[in-house]
Amino acid sequence: MEDDDNTLHHVLVEAFHHGTSFGSLVLVFGIATAVLNFCLLLVQYATGLRFRMQLAITQKRGAPLTMDRTKLELARMVAFSLSLLVAVDLLETMLKPGHEFYMEELYKMVLIGAIRTTAAYFLGKETAEIMHHIERSEGHEDEHEHEEPKEEEAKPTTNKTVTFADHNMSGGKSKKRNKQKKN
Repeated sequence: MEDDDNTLHHVLVEAFHHGTSFGSLVLVFGIATAVLNFCLLLVQYATGLRFRMQLAITQKRGAPLTMDRTKLELARMVAFSLSLLVAVDLLETMLKPGHEFYMEELYKMVLIGAIRTTAAYFLGKETAEIMHHIERSEGHEDEHEHEEPKEEEAKPTTNKTVTFADHNMSGGKSKKRNKQKKN
């Protein structure tokens, strides 16, 4: 029976270790993606070419490459990795018998959990702000794409001014035009 407990304990320790490693790999992937997209942003700025997001797994495929989108991708990847790490720590804490904890370990786990949770909270607020900024800026771009080019405005002439009241009272013709026709 004790061998079964040791085997289960060993399997759980390995699972937690792999869970922590996976969360760390997600974080490294997010950083690598941000570095790649930032380098492409520099090339885009220097050459005037337009690129699309590369390796972005949290955004729509073929999204335009912007600094906001690069920051959004990084923030989402960091938030996901933090969530994974907090979940692994929580499971590890719940499955470990209470008599095996030392106060120093508990203080350390509470501090790490608080730091990760606080970082995830503020990262979520930052992500929402970036998403709002992206929506607002893409909304303006869409408006500009659908606008027709404006022609030069005609210079107003004083003789052809028609007011709403004049238009309604004279059956669609202004009083000034009627006076001009009589002369």
